[in-house]
Amino acid sequence: MPATGNGPALADVAGKADVTTHVRRRNALLKAGALQNAILTSANFSIIATDESGAGGLVLVRRAIEPGYGKWVFPGGFVDRGETLEEAAARETREEVGLEVATDGLLGAYSYREYPVVVVVYAARVTGGCLMAGDEALEAKTFAVDRLPWDDLAFASTKHALTDYVKNRIP
Repeated sequence: MPATGNGPALADVAGKADVTTHVRRRNALLKAGALQNAILTSANFSIIATDESGAGGLVLVRRAIEPGYGKWVFPGGFVDRGETLEEAAARETREEVGLEVATDGLLGAYSYREYPVVVVVYAARVTGGCLMAGDEALEAKTFAVDRLPWDDLAFASTKHALTDYVKNRIP
């Protein structure tokens, strides 16, 4: 990402050593307000997927980075400058779990006083690809709604979005 606007690009500031270092430095810079051209919106989304049996489920990843190392979350990440939320959702899903998706609609937006990021969550359906764990995940898996790992979720936004999805889904 080239440097634009009032500040340096994230890649210029954070370096490219490894994913964990990159994410830690980005988060620290965001909290310190040092990234003037960063968009403080995370496009996170739940994905309605069909597993190999055809039964379907929600795709979650077990994080390989902090915060939330070893905990489950849906694929997501930061929106790049010039990218729509829906484009970010599709890109992050491809990068994190190897799936192509089409968004079905906005599930909700979640914000917390102690967290500097607004989490925007979309429902989506898988249109292609093969489920796999990307660089920031220990594993990727589909879960039936009645088997979601409620006690092992990474963030409050993950729990709140999954609760909203389960509550509002069409059987």
